Amino acid sequence: MPPRFNKLTLTTSDGRKKLTAAGVASIILTIVGLVTNVVSEDLQRREAPSSQAEQVASEAKRTNDIIIAGRPLRSLTLTWAFRGLGDDLERRLKKGEDAARTFIEDHAQACFD
Repeated sequence: MPPRFNKLTLTTSDGRKKLTAAGVASIILTIVGLVTNVVSEDLQRREAPSSQAEQVASEAKRTNDIIIAGRPLRSLTLTWAFRGLGDDLERRLKKGEDAARTFIEDHAQACFD
């Protein structure tokens, strides 16, 4: 009786079992799978510390960004430019700007005393 490819073993005439080509291929594939799994786990274990270090560095940067964003505003500069305004409106805006600067300078010094 010729060997079948769907059986892993055959029983010989004297009652002993013998591996078929499919049985040998099955064992080889099992061993290759086991070795692949062991190597893969070893590579993951080796890579874990560097991955963990990257995650810690990322979290530290995020924490620093949050801390910096939470600091109080120390200064602010705003400049507006308008074109095509009438002379009267320009004079009124300049007068308002001068009054605002004087007010800020007078009161800012009081905050730091």
